[in-house]
Amino acid sequence: MKKTVFAVCLAILTEGTAGAIGLATSFGEVFVSNIPLGSTISLREMTGAVYRVTNTSLSPSEISMTVKAPEEADTLKPGYEPIPDIGWVTLSENNAYLAANQEKVADVLFNIPKDEKYVDKKYQFHILAAQKTAGTSMLAVAIKSRLLIHTAPSLETIVERKEAKQIIDQINFYLMPASIQLEDFPLGKKVQVKAEFKKAFKIINVSDKPMNIEIESIRRAISGISAMPDVEDGQPSLVEPEVKELTIEENAIGVIPFSIHIPDEEQYRGKSYFFVIRASLKGYAVPISAYGRIVVTTKGGKKPEAKTENKEKLK
Repeated sequence: MKKTVFAVCLAILTEGTAGAIGLATSFGEVFVSNIPLGSTISLREMTGAVYRVTNTSLSPSEISMTVKAPEEADTLKPGYEPIPDIGWVTLSENNAYLAANQEKVADVLFNIPKDEKYVDKKYQFHILAAQKTAGTSMLAVAIKSRLLIHTAPSLETIVERKEAKQIIDQINFYLMPASIQLEDFPLGKKVQVKAEFKKAFKIINVSDKPMNIEIESIRRAISGISAMPDVEDGQPSLVEPEVKELTIEENAIGVIPFSIHIPDEEQYRGKSYFFVIRASLKGYAVPISAYGRIVVTTKGGKKPEAKTENKEKLK
């Protein structure tokens, strides 16, 4: 099973001050990957990092810390888009009164909705620390940090991942083969792959109890499977499992036949497409799934090079 890894990278871009009245931060640019959806996540707990700002002036100052969406004047990192809702990010502290050369730390909290449209996305936002001039309400100095986040490749929350691991210790199943490759695939008709290509996925239950399995075609990004060079992600609706539910007895093997219907249109000719079939264990509060890859090259297409494995373990 693929292990979850959180990554953080700190790059000092603007660790400076502004004259006698100023602020400094080592939190210039921060990158955080694999943020789970559907629950509140602490940057401190994930990575050990916290937001830091220092009053570099010679007198006490009132500091405000605010999460901001990118503005027109801000440069977006290539491959990133503005965060859709700035309310997904909060700080554990928003205001502080700092003595000269005193530092303030605040945790950054993420709560991104558990929705497929936010899976495997890259977002940018900023944290603005601002200082008020002594004796006035005018903001004198501000310093901005850029945060880049990459959401998790699946909908599982941290709690679900822990519960799933406990279940997997007792229950185990997988699909064979790991990948099915179909060449010179005809267009314009519904093709029953088992009948015409003699290929189908087999689901193998290696547990001592029966399993109820749900079968569906899904987007590749949801599965967490990496994309292949020169192969486009196919529309899940083009692949139809011929069985939607399946019961596999203990220590037994079941078959998952499926059909593919790619329209006879110019845009589909001579192309290679990547599809994913997901087999999910029913009757448990957390998602337990195995995935089967399908690579289809339509007539006139070039055969892609694909790595195969003996079996596809649970994600």
